[in-house]
Amino acid sequence: MKTFKKILGVGIFLIFAICIQIQAIRDPFEPVEFDSALLPVEKKIVDKKTEKMDQQFKIKLSGIVWDSLRPYALLKIGNHKKIIQEGTVFNNKKVLSIKEDHIVLKTNLKEIILEVGQYLRL
Repeated sequence: MKTFKKILGVGIFLIFAICIQIQAIRDPFEPVEFDSALLPVEKKIVDKKTEKMDQQFKIKLSGIVWDSLRPYALLKIGNHKKIIQEGTVFNNKKVLSIKEDHIVLKTNLKEIILEVGQYLRL
């Protein structure tokens, strides 16, 4: 038992001596180098209610089913999905034309081009 205590005491002493040497080598006035990956990631605070309301007022052109005679467009309006064709009216917007990569919408004031994957605020 005495030899175990001696070995343990010598081990603790060596660890303590190494720690003192490491501190003695480092200049306290020099900046410490560190890995930026170890820094905490800044979390973006998101208000769930605001985010949900924001999603309700967006239109996304999810895709286009192209046919030269009868093209269709797939829209996501808020949480609802809708299939439209030329001439369809929704949310005071009329679909003027559906092309291979975009649709043209007409509002009271202007024409809007909405490309696949793009969002439009209502």
